[in-house]
Amino acid sequence: MAELKAYRKKYTNKLVTPAREEYVLTLKNIGTISAEDIIEEAAGHCRLQRGDIRTAFDAISQAMVLFLKIGHGVQIPNIGSLQPSLRAKAVANPEDCTQETLKGTGGVSINMQPIGDFKKAVEKFSIRIVKSANDDTPVDGSDNPQQNNGENGDQQNNDENGGSGSQGGQIYKPGGDSEEGL
Repeated sequence: MAELKAYRKKYTNKLVTPAREEYVLTLKNIGTISAEDIIEEAAGHCRLQRGDIRTAFDAISQAMVLFLKIGHGVQIPNIGSLQPSLRAKAVANPEDCTQETLKGTGGVSINMQPIGDFKKAVEKFSIRIVKSANDDTPVDGSDNPQQNNGENGDQQNNDENGGSGSQGGQIYKPGGDSEEGL
């Protein structure tokens, strides 16, 4: 099972009056796996050649973009669904709802909702709380990761909320091997 490292991040909560500094668990970003690495790993789990997998990925992503652009949600078999969404500022009058009220890069984002076995796997990620993004020392001095028990599976991990869980879990290793604890 995959182990996610989380640390306590300080932020200013502006939603309360007066604004105050608070802490929230935030995932430590250890990088992004390239498409080539995914293709290489996938090729080791099936009889398809790397080029065939790459071609399928390209065709699937083009089809997904086409449907997302016109407002459809897209389901990825055995993984989940992607839904386009907007983030915009609230305004008093409907006439004031314009493109300028959108937040972020055009205000459009894509939300993912995992399904089936993929959702079950995500809900069982183990989480280890470390001292900081730069210090992997566990905060409680132990080496036991916390296991997400699935109760917070639908909760987003952002600055307003974090995760919780109980002790346990396995550590995932590419190629299908896993080891107990860590």
